[in-house]
Amino acid sequence: MITLAPTEFTIAPTRVLGDEIVRLDELDHESLGRLSGDGRTLSLWWTGCVVELDIDRWATKAIRRRDRDSVNENTARLVGPVFAYTRDGSDITLYDTGGARRTFVAPSFSDGTVLASPERDDELYVYAPRSLSRLRFDQDSLTVEATYHWTPERCASGFELRELAFAPDGTALYARTDRDVLRLDRATLRPIDPSVIFDVNAHNDDPHAWIHRQRLSAMRCHGDVLLVLTTRQWDEPKLLRVALGDRSVTELAAPQDMVVSSLSPVLANGRIMLRGLSGHVAVDAHTFKIVDVLRRESAARARWTDAARSVDYALERGGVFTTVRCDDRIAISSHEGVTRRHALRWNDDHIIALSPQRGIERFDPSGPARASIDDARFGPHSSLSANGRWAVVERAGALIAQDTGDPSRFFPLSQQAPACGDLRAFAVTDDGAPWVWDGRELCSSAGARVTVARRASHGTLSLSLDGERAALTLAKEIVVVDTVLRRVLCRIAAPKLGVARCAGTRSLVVTGTDGVRWYDADTGALVQWHKRRFATDVRAAPSRDGSLLALLVGGGVVELLVRDDPSASRAFVAAEHGQSVAFSPDQTQLVVASSESVLRTFSVEAVLAAPAKKRARPRR
Repeated sequence: MITLAPTEFTIAPTRVLGDEIVRLDELDHESLGRLSGDGRTLSLWWTGCVVELDIDRWATKAIRRRDRDSVNENTARLVGPVFAYTRDGSDITLYDTGGARRTFVAPSFSDGTVLASPERDDELYVYAPRSLSRLRFDQDSLTVEATYHWTPERCASGFELRELAFAPDGTALYARTDRDVLRLDRATLRPIDPSVIFDVNAHNDDPHAWIHRQRLSAMRCHGDVLLVLTTRQWDEPKLLRVALGDRSVTELAAPQDMVVSSLSPVLANGRIMLRGLSGHVAVDAHTFKIVDVLRRESAARARWTDAARSVDYALERGGVFTTVRCDDRIAISSHEGVTRRHALRWNDDHIIALSPQRGIERFDPSGPARASIDDARFGPHSSLSANGRWAVVERAGALIAQDTGDPSRFFPLSQQAPACGDLRAFAVTDDGAPWVWDGRELCSSAGARVTVARRASHGTLSLSLDGERAALTLAKEIVVVDTVLRRVLCRIAAPKLGVARCAGTRSLVVTGTDGVRWYDADTGALVQWHKRRFATDVRAAPSRDGSLLALLVGGGVVELLVRDDPSASRAFVAAEHGQSVAFSPDQTQLVVASSESVLRTFSVEAVLAAPAKKRARPRR
């Protein structure tokens, strides 16, 4: 998987793990991508860079970022189909699938959407609601060759130009509005008589069909027929086959419970895909009959289709791309959704992650190998042991302790701590021994019970590496318990939104809105205090000896704090919407999980060696 973030990383990741899907935020424009001729490379332009993706493996082939300091933009040569443009004052910049760009003096035309001709790489079409222009470009200039000003009978909603389709013989193109389809001469962009080859009002024998919300949603040209998708307020979809000769219309009704809004070209196996919010419908283009229906939630914006293969590429919600294959049956060949990982541990062998989508995951830090326990789900009380050897997860609605390396080893928590009534906080040691807090007492599977507080409604529990110390964070205090001697060692006043985490064996790290504190876990003595102001609760991960602390402070920023030298602390952009963070056992690497479905590892030495940046003072 590759994710493009709007901010560049200040520290380059040493490795990216979990490559499976492609996610780009805020990708919602029709002209931002182009499929290669062989249908195996997808080029996307996004926030100043071009990324090439291998469709079969969803792997990154190349990323070409915009060089903001470059003064030689006009020397680049456009070598492939143009699929995006930007306009800045009197200049227009074209982007091609190879990552090249050219900046020209903008000709006089209204802003619209650039479409590349299927046959020519030097021809562009730009349309606005009331105009259509054909442009030709070479190495030196960009010129307007023809312009058509669309003057419908009424300048009202529904008459705006929405989509273009090109005739296979190259003599005509078709322009669609929400109400009708026009046929234009490709050379002059003038209407060909009869200019209107399809009208939704005439087809329905109703001069007020538009009032009844019967609209044209998509259009494709295939041989001597025009395929038009018409819907009534996004439901009651119908696929129409309009003969370009006599303009006869054949109608095919899609399932009434389907909500479809887009139409693919005819695939190599002769199928047409209707796609939308409620699934996919496959239609045989020759017999004009429905051959398969896949009812499931899917994207309304399915964009790139390779007509030379029976594969369809859909843009899902959240910028996630999935592959839809239509051979004998319709099948989703890559998983949907973003894999969020809310807990991380890095032990001597693997990186362990907890995910609502994938359960327990084990990553090889040095390679792509990964294993998962899919039926163990992340829940509100889930957690990992200090080294990630055991996890508290949900299975079939019950809380269990699961060995992260052996799927066959697990046990229900209710059987291990039957004396506890109301289970409110849970933690498990690296030996698989669970500790449960019921609002008043800590209970273990061996029958140990320690009264730590009066009845409390909420708390979080953290165990040390050796399992001999437990830190319970309550609303107003933090209670440290010796789990071997079964007694309270110390009580510490909890800061606002405070959370205590055991670091190593005898150290305690407490984060709050006023900064980060380090305590001696046995005596409660304050060791260090980095005074800071955090607007909300932060997610923190200490190193094994407690000398380093990684904080996720929002916006994908990670702050690496050095306990004994606050001036050596550094902050850097590690991800977009960070979820969790963890140190490697030797404290030389840092792994960060985010909402981008990948894990990124960073060198601690490189982070600490980066130049310090002045931190803006918060407003009062």
